[in-house]
Amino acid sequence: MPQAILIPANSHFLKTLVNFFLDGRSLDESILKTWIVFPNKRSALFFKHYLKEKGGKNKAGFFPRIFSLETLVDYLYVMLEDHPCPTGTKILRLLPLLEVFPQVLSENVSESFEKNFFWGIKFLEVFEELEKEDTEPQNLVYPPENLPPIAKDIFEKLKKIYLEYNKVLNQKGWVSPTFRLKRVVETLEKIDLKKTFLGSMIEEVWLVGFAGLRKIEEKLFKVFLKNFEKAFLVFEVPKEDPTVLPNVVKNTLQLFGMNQDYRVLPKKYYAKEVKTPSIKIYRSTDLHLEITKALDLIRENPQRPDEIAIVLSDPNTLIPLIYKLEQKDIPLEVNISLFYPLDSFPLNSLLTAVIKAQRDKIQGLYSTQSYLKVIKHPMLNRAFSDNTFGEEFFKPIEDFIRNKGYVTIDLGEIEKEFGVYHQGKYTQDIIGKIIKEVHQVFFKNWETIRSPKDIGKNLEKILEFLNLKDFNLKSQSSFQDIVLHNYLEVIETEVLPFFTKDYLPPFINNKENLLTLLEYLLKTQKVPLSGDPLRGLQILGLMETRLLSFKKLILLDINEGSFPPSQKFNPLLTDEIKSWLKIPIFNHNELWSYYFDRLVNSAEEVHLFYLLVEKSTTQEVKEPSRFIHRLKWELEQQGKEPEEELIQPNFCVFSKREEGIPKTEKIKESLFNHLSRERVSRYYFETYLKCGAKFFFKYIMKLREPERLGFKVEDPGKFIHSFFEEFFRPYEGKRFLILEIYDENRIKNKFDILWKNFEFEKKFDPLSHYLSKTITLASILKYFEFLRKKEEEKKIKAHKLLGLEKDLETKEDIVLCDGRTLNITFYGIFDFLIEREEEVRKYLIMDFKSNPSISPQPKKMKEFINKYSLPDKYDLESLCSILENFGDSLANFQLFFYCYLFYKNKQKFISSKVDNYIINAGFIRPSNFKEPEDFLFNLKKKEYAAVNQFFEKEAKSFLEWIVNHMLFSEKFYFTEKEDFCKYCEYLPLCKNYRYLI
Repeated sequence: MPQAILIPANSHFLKTLVNFFLDGRSLDESILKTWIVFPNKRSALFFKHYLKEKGGKNKAGFFPRIFSLETLVDYLYVMLEDHPCPTGTKILRLLPLLEVFPQVLSENVSESFEKNFFWGIKFLEVFEELEKEDTEPQNLVYPPENLPPIAKDIFEKLKKIYLEYNKVLNQKGWVSPTFRLKRVVETLEKIDLKKTFLGSMIEEVWLVGFAGLRKIEEKLFKVFLKNFEKAFLVFEVPKEDPTVLPNVVKNTLQLFGMNQDYRVLPKKYYAKEVKTPSIKIYRSTDLHLEITKALDLIRENPQRPDEIAIVLSDPNTLIPLIYKLEQKDIPLEVNISLFYPLDSFPLNSLLTAVIKAQRDKIQGLYSTQSYLKVIKHPMLNRAFSDNTFGEEFFKPIEDFIRNKGYVTIDLGEIEKEFGVYHQGKYTQDIIGKIIKEVHQVFFKNWETIRSPKDIGKNLEKILEFLNLKDFNLKSQSSFQDIVLHNYLEVIETEVLPFFTKDYLPPFINNKENLLTLLEYLLKTQKVPLSGDPLRGLQILGLMETRLLSFKKLILLDINEGSFPPSQKFNPLLTDEIKSWLKIPIFNHNELWSYYFDRLVNSAEEVHLFYLLVEKSTTQEVKEPSRFIHRLKWELEQQGKEPEEELIQPNFCVFSKREEGIPKTEKIKESLFNHLSRERVSRYYFETYLKCGAKFFFKYIMKLREPERLGFKVEDPGKFIHSFFEEFFRPYEGKRFLILEIYDENRIKNKFDILWKNFEFEKKFDPLSHYLSKTITLASILKYFEFLRKKEEEKKIKAHKLLGLEKDLETKEDIVLCDGRTLNITFYGIFDFLIEREEEVRKYLIMDFKSNPSISPQPKKMKEFINKYSLPDKYDLESLCSILENFGDSLANFQLFFYCYLFYKNKQKFISSKVDNYIINAGFIRPSNFKEPEDFLFNLKKKEYAAVNQFFEKEAKSFLEWIVNHMLFSEKFYFTEKEDFCKYCEYLPLCKNYRYLI
């Protein structure tokens, strides 16, 4: 049985291990038969470094064989397997699965390549989890009902798909890392390792620092160790006390049958005196402030690799950190041991913009926004020695397109327009040639993709155009160039070969599928950034710190979601599905707690930084990690006050904060003219009531909102409007019952056709698309069910559709404060005008809302009608009182405005013979299953007389007051409600005006 040894983290784990390992050991050639295995490459590298240091002092000559787990498995696999296969990248391992799907899946669940690709990636993760637990996939007879058909079909045939997949994968000469590990275990179980040549090379094995083993790793170590009498299991524990072992260490000991058979290493081997680390916590609201403070803790270039380390919980912090490091006064050697996401690089954003331009084409024309995103990209400046060319040339193209008001553009029209264009020192010939070349390289080449090699050629053409083809042959000194060098190396070694070699099966060789593959590679590849791992300042990811010790440790972004990192959600690996597949459900919190404790205790000086952003319109909410809270609690339990510093930004407070944008006489006259000439809707007044500044930018400055591509928040509302308009259009002017016209198949057919016309498939990932479509259809059917039930209960006796998308207006003479009269046309478009026969005949003004939470406030409206009196001033306070009475969302105002218009036009809809009726307005919210209809007035029958009188005689005075406020108040007042600013497109302009101008 192996010996189990515990070494405390604060003894300098690896140096202490070296002392123990070398004690009484002769470093001659016999030591080559000692194998030492570490969880990761970095701890193995540092151990070897410390061995050399110690060996140099003792004039050593030989060293043991040192492996990381990954290199050990690779070595054993190559040595034991007759025909070893390389581990392909994830996307290469996915291709065989995409080939297997059509052969095994039912025809009725076959999906587009994009959806198969999405689910293929998710099922690869399922296979890897099964292989990690050495579990054979089993078919799920009853997969979860909430999954789409393709996922259910795969689960029902999981075993066959897995076997066929591995068969095809093997034929192509690839193997997954987890399957490779599984093969090593299977081979070791079949042979007597001691009788092999490989076994003769090993006499002693050390497993160092392993905890939280997966089943297949456990089996590997057990079957490997049983061949050797001399074996050691070495564990790092946060503290010296063996009675408080972390659960992950206890569990690992139990796996090897050593519940109590372990010993703490004697202190004589400790590399340093065991002390409690000094800990300081820093709180900030800004990443750059956090980084600046962290770098202030580094006062000189570290002379040893274990002197200072900066640990990044979030890899996206790396680039701002490096930029700050470059600005430090002292020269620093830096080693980076982590990978940076490819999609964070400028060139990557240009390439994804090129892909998007192809996908956003409409009937052969390019989306204006997509086109501009490519030609305005900063990377294009690399193609020109004169950096002013882009500003002088591409800006006029943008101005031309915007002046024309194009939503889509024809490349030929641009080339024709600018073929006769002359700008500064650039001739027509030069400009014409460049624009055609830009169009060819970034647009036209991508229109005619027919094979993977076309993708490779197009990428090379872009690199050539940007003068990057031979960039990596030159030496780089600046950080920007070094980063670009590493990025290009990934493109040249990982991305280009994928398309230029014959990896892809014929069924993928169409443009859309190839763009999907390219986009996936650009989004998921990572760029290695590294230096000399045994010199200077160490910048590490969390997992790279395992078993390492540092004198000074700086941990950045110790926030919830970063430490511990949030798990990527896979809908196929929920706890329920894991239990069915016999995949254990791990308590990841225990493992991360162990990593945190050993990391903090391994250093002499620890600096923990976290961001606290409680509520912000410009930043996501940030809160400290659960481990920060726990650490503070533990210190308090020991009677110690946690040392915490608040990092304050340097700022000055303006003596005066503007409450609004001044209204000049010219602006007031412009408003007067607009109101007298143009029809005005409730949106005009709502914008003014909510925020005068937004009204100013939108209606006075006439600044257009930027076009948004893909899914928009208003899309669901537009779809719901369009569906009900198409469905009910044949019944306009007629009486009907839903019970008589309801046909579920007809509804679903109309729904599918309209859903396709809205092209939602291009705006969602497959899972979101499936969920959105399912929920939207269910909402519509539920609303019909609501109406049918009302009819069955005789609460509704009949409907008569008076109007769909009905445009109503009324002209009013508004008396102004200065004695003038202003003739204004108020108008509105009503989604639904319905006459309903209930206990009392009702005339209902209905507006569709996709947001189920938007509701009128009947109580506020009742108080407004009965008690509210208009202010006698036109200032901010009076405007706020109006807003308060209508509610923050102004849902009441919309319905009030529609009621007012209807009352002014009621003779068109209500016969003079009808004398007993109610007029009401409300929202239809199909996605609110409990109350799909919600009304402005919820009154007793006798109370409606006051409502009628209000709209007949008093409502106009309220609109008159708003118009006077528009024309005679001193300013366009900024809103006092932060929620209004949250998604406002004018927020940057507003902040500048309010605080700076």
